[in-house]
Amino acid sequence: KYKTVLRVDESFGEMHGINVSVDLQFAYNRRSLIRGHIALKLAHTLNHILFPCKLNQSAKPEEEEPLVFLDERVGNNAEQRRAVHAIVNEHSAPSPYVVFGPPGTGKTTTLIETIHQLLRKDPNNRILYTAPSNSCCDHATETLLQHLDTNDVVRVNATSRDGNTVSATVYKVSMVHPLFKTFTIFQNRISEARVVISTYQSAGRITIDSWKLFDEPAFTHVFLDECGQSTEPEALIPLFSDAMVVVIAGDHKQLGPVVKSQQCLSENKLFHGMGLDLSLLERLTNREMYKPDDNGVYNPLFITKLLDNYRSHKAILQVPNQLFYDSELRACVDNSVTEKFASWSSLPSKNLPLIFHDVNGKQRRDSNCSFYNNTEVYTVRDYVEKLRKELSVDAEDIGIIAPYRAQVEKIEAMLSKEFGVWSTGLCVGCTEVFQGDERPVIIISTTRASNHYNQKIGFLRNPKRFNVAVTRAKGLLIVIGCSTLLSTD
Repeated sequence: KYKTVLRVDESFGEMHGINVSVDLQFAYNRRSLIRGHIALKLAHTLNHILFPCKLNQSAKPEEEEPLVFLDERVGNNAEQRRAVHAIVNEHSAPSPYVVFGPPGTGKTTTLIETIHQLLRKDPNNRILYTAPSNSCCDHATETLLQHLDTNDVVRVNATSRDGNTVSATVYKVSMVHPLFKTFTIFQNRISEARVVISTYQSAGRITIDSWKLFDEPAFTHVFLDECGQSTEPEALIPLFSDAMVVVIAGDHKQLGPVVKSQQCLSENKLFHGMGLDLSLLERLTNREMYKPDDNGVYNPLFITKLLDNYRSHKAILQVPNQLFYDSELRACVDNSVTEKFASWSSLPSKNLPLIFHDVNGKQRRDSNCSFYNNTEVYTVRDYVEKLRKELSVDAEDIGIIAPYRAQVEKIEAMLSKEFGVWSTGLCVGCTEVFQGDERPVIIISTTRASNHYNQKIGFLRNPKRFNVAVTRAKGLLIVIGCSTLLSTD
């Protein structure tokens, strides 16, 4: 399935011939690790951000400066409105302000509105918005450009990024080398833009790689969106922008950083619970000033927890709400999104768009020791067929989650065989692929049918992974698995 295409100059064939064997070596790009090490060496300059202390501050009135909200939804949401006011009026400074955004609560929408308010408040405000992934940054770019001029926004991209993967809207505000057509950095564009958007890593091109490139602080505010998904050294990189106001947003109850080295995890006694899998966001929320009081209330000077969930049917939201969010989330989804699923005749209980399909299949392992379960593959296919025929659901509206690569590949192959071109609109992947995504219908194949290998089940072993998987669905959640095995995990 996987292949490497090697492109060489025409002269290579003339010198060595066409049918020639070559040795190919891949060099690991250490740039991200180098930036992380540099960030750690300079971390002592960020003590007020990394180890904030609660100051003797009295509560400030919420309506210090009346705001006219660009997005009326934010203006009508008490928690989102409170977060915007706190950031605009710098309630937490010099400590970071935290926006705790559970699934579907409009966290990024809140940040976008805050950026607009800051630009409206002071023409000298300059914003650095960062996130771990290109998809997050591109989404923020496109949303901001709905109300900002292209001269006000610049998108920083990695040099290695393929320009063909970038939308026309984002490409228009990206910095492109006129000769080589690769992404680059133009200092004058960075200096002139009111909003600079970058991944954490690419932000190093203007903070760490070009250390002291600017004579004075280049930004007044820095936003770290989805901060729970990155390691702390990576999250430090944008903070060297010298911004006076820092906003950290995310959900530490969802998937955290991907750490491949088992020796670097918090469970290793060497790290005393402070491994690379502990994000900056999660570590900060464990500090006293960001914790809720005995009544479960957060200090609005430093943190806001968003509560209105605009994504999921209340029945889908109920379990993760109880397990992870103290039953505080409120289901505010538009009924037009969920009503056709709630009345589906195949539901075990009417108006309860949840299905657990108990199967007693056999798990197997492929040549790479990844698990798959053909019985569940066929069951997934059957549900997709029923959704097509009975509810006329589009492929783009269905997401299929499996915890093992082999199961993902088996499901993709089966659906391609059965449904042809239509299946290309389906999204099939592991839980990590779906973080930040949502679909009207989510089907989860838990895959495992035996604990013979003395391992915890992939679907349940990580509470954060479970939380992400079951909170992607808007109107219908279908879980396929072995009830006997899952009940013992």
